[in-house]
Amino acid sequence: MKNISLIILLLIFNQCGFKPIFSNQDINFKIGKIEFNQENKTIQNRLKNIENNNPKFIYDLEINLMDNKSTISKDSRGKPLLLRYNVELKLVVKENNQMVFNKIYKDDFDYQNLDKKFELKSYEEKIKEDILNQIVNKILIDLSSLK
Repeated sequence: MKNISLIILLLIFNQCGFKPIFSNQDINFKIGKIEFNQENKTIQNRLKNIENNNPKFIYDLEINLMDNKSTISKDSRGKPLLLRYNVELKLVVKENNQMVFNKIYKDDFDYQNLDKKFELKSYEEKIKEDILNQIVNKILIDLSSLK
């Protein structure tokens, strides 16, 4: 039953002209050099996967990433109940050593504290990866609309 619904779904998307938002055919730029204040594989891998054989523009990126975890509320004994994970990314885009774009991306996520620290750490890593993926999507949209 799942296979039939998957095939029907694929046929519908194929017939309606569906194509991915970040398909390489619509991208008229290439990312040259990326400078980080702190290494981040999620951002680096997503941005380095953008390939274009005939780019009109080659952008160099400077990325300043700051993230922190804070406590929103505590119980009567002082144990954290709610936590907030904040991410702020400052992006500077340069072309031929001239700044062409500058933007700050901010995102945060609130979540409940977990008793098991290993599960909490895994959950926080997943949250961080999801937030960074959302920010990279916004960056790619902004870079696509530059020129």
